[in-house]
Amino acid sequence: MCYKDWIELFSSFDVCLLPSKFSESRSGPCFDAESVVNGVFEEDQPMIKVKMSVGAKRNVFLQCLLDCNIEFAKTNQFISVDLKDENEEYIKPILPNKYEELDPPGNHKSVSGSNQDQIRVKSGCGGAVGLLGGIPTNPFLKPKSFSNYSHNGYMFNLSPGEYEIEVQSLLRKVSTRHLSCQTGMGWMIRTVGDDVILYQ
Repeated sequence: MCYKDWIELFSSFDVCLLPSKFSESRSGPCFDAESVVNGVFEEDQPMIKVKMSVGAKRNVFLQCLLDCNIEFAKTNQFISVDLKDENEEYIKPILPNKYEELDPPGNHKSVSGSNQDQIRVKSGCGGAVGLLGGIPTNPFLKPKSFSNYSHNGYMFNLSPGEYEIEVQSLLRKVSTRHLSCQTGMGWMIRTVGDDVILYQ
């Protein structure tokens, strides 16, 4: 199959970033040029905000990991992962690459506490999405869109500057309209890229 056939026959393209070494202290794989922030969900705190500094224009891999089993992840745990620049504009990833034009603000329902009318998106980002009880689903199709939790990562092409990563949790068994989290569940946000630093 040639590249042209692949483009015509498939609708998405994903890249797997393979770890470059094993960390004895963390009992797991890690990457060169990796920056990590981790913690646990506190009661009634279903949102994580982490700052990111990028020192030079580059591709940056971003991943959010949760400490939950596959059954819980696929049936109950939904998350949204968003990246904003210092102008509060949402940045779309270059991978995965399923995008259409953004609907006008206010055209989709929002999670309690979020104001979709003030969302600005850099370089497009959006399209038709599924709904989970009125909440947009599929990460990065629109800001604050939810999908079943998985180990997916995303690649961004970023200019030097300051950014904010925002992860929101939603448990289907609790509510499909309000943010919720499993108290005490561990989380980790990882980036891979030279001159990229995460901090809270």
